[in-house]
Amino acid sequence: LLAAQPFCIFCGGATPAVSKEHCPPQALFDGRHSPEGFVFSSCQQCNGGTSDEDLVAAFMGRIDPTAAGLSQQTVGLIRRVVLQSPGVLAATRYTPTEARQAARKLGIRPEKGQLYQDLPLLRVTHEMERAVCTLVAKLTKALYYKQTGKVFPADGGILMNWFTNEELYSRGKVAVLEVLENQPAIQVKLVRNGKDLGDQLGIMVNPVEGGEQLVVRAAFGKGWGFVAFAFAQSGKAQEAHDMAAAQSPRARSPFRVL
Repeated sequence: LLAAQPFCIFCGGATPAVSKEHCPPQALFDGRHSPEGFVFSSCQQCNGGTSDEDLVAAFMGRIDPTAAGLSQQTVGLIRRVVLQSPGVLAATRYTPTEARQAARKLGIRPEKGQLYQDLPLLRVTHEMERAVCTLVAKLTKALYYKQTGKVFPADGGILMNWFTNEELYSRGKVAVLEVLENQPAIQVKLVRNGKDLGDQLGIMVNPVEGGEQLVVRAAFGKGWGFVAFAFAQSGKAQEAHDMAAAQSPRARSPFRVL
């Protein structure tokens, strides 16, 4: 792998690669069984510097308000988050009043003997935002490389909108996904030893001819998802961001530039 691509694909292709990185990260999948064919050349900083964010993003993907209790995999992730990033989970916990309001908004109720705070509901924190931005940027660049065979330029930009399961359950839809609903897309196959991993991570891409742009749609279990527009040309992502802001009633873009 390093012989075929001796430079890191995550930071523009100028830094020598010293390791192989799984992207999406192994922590996202049951038993750490990540999909085949998703290992990339990486420098030390890009590979070793995001393990905390990977763990938080993986935990977020396990949050399912409709599930009865926590799976063994989720419990294991919680333990790892507590050990690796103390304080992160405490910051996500709702107060009893907040938990009750959030549950009513989603139309769910605790089981007999269960408190509203026991439901799998989380407050979005700064650590979560950072974890999402880190993973979205890396996964989008990895998909760009797989689709085009080119390293995403260091001066390229990614326009991203992410959403939690709250938007889906409370509104019945995700606005940004509706916009792309009728656009042609390719389902990315995620397989390990013949097993389809689509229930843990689903990815669709809308490649643009010439490799100048790639649209990515992804859903991490029933926890969260994102839409990303990768622009290889410098400045295009910011232009698209400003255009979206100008068209918004509140003069705010629903996207952020990575």
